[in-house]
Amino acid sequence: MPISATSARPAPRLMSADDALSRILAAVPTLPTVEVALLDALGLVLAEDVRADLDVPPFRNSAMDGYAVRGDDVASAPVKLRVVGQIAAGTFPDRSIAQGEAMRIKACRFARPVRISARASAS
Repeated sequence: MPISATSARPAPRLMSADDALSRILAAVPTLPTVEVALLDALGLVLAEDVRADLDVPPFRNSAMDGYAVRGDDVASAPVKLRVVGQIAAGTFPDRSIAQGEAMRIKACRFARPVRISARASAS
C-alpha cells in the first residue's frame, strides 16, 4: 500500500482556540452603534446589556402547574400521594406536607374571578 510523502511528517504546531478567536476578532471591523426604535431593531445586535428595573413576574414562576411533594415520597416512582391543598404561585403553603401527601401548585396567582364593570370599554 503506497504511503504519501506527507504522511510521515510531524503535524505543524496548532494554535489554541483562544489565539484563533483573537486573530479572527482582530480582523473583523467593529460597527458603530446606532439608536433605533424597538420595532426597527429586528436582526440587530445589542451594543450593551439591557437591564429591567423590576422583575416580571414579581415572584419566582414556572412555566406550568405542578405538585409540591416530599423527596422521600417520590424517591421510587410511581407512587400515589394524597393531594391535601393548593398553593398559588408566589405564595407559601399554610402548612407542611406530611409523608404521603402532595399540594397542587397553580401558576395562576389569582384564584378568584375578576369582575369587570358593565361600563368598561370593549376596546
